[in-house]
Amino acid sequence: MIAVVFWRSKDAWVRMISVLFLVNVYIKFFFFPQSAALRFFFPFIFPLFIMMLYVLSKKYNDLRLEKIT
Repeated sequence: MIAVVFWRSKDAWVRMISVLFLVNVYIKFFFFPQSAALRFFFPFIFPLFIMMLYVLSKKYNDLRLEKIT
């Protein structure tokens, strides 16, 4: 996910926030390795996933889902 953010985004703020989210995950598992179960992993990786979706939507001209009729 971080690779997609760096590949598709040229905005320094978006890149910095994505790196901070990634560092947050690594710090959490460095200090609390016993809680490496998946139920604790998803809430920490989800913000990075949201940033990836944000970058992809900006790259493709603010792509939005619209009503199909």
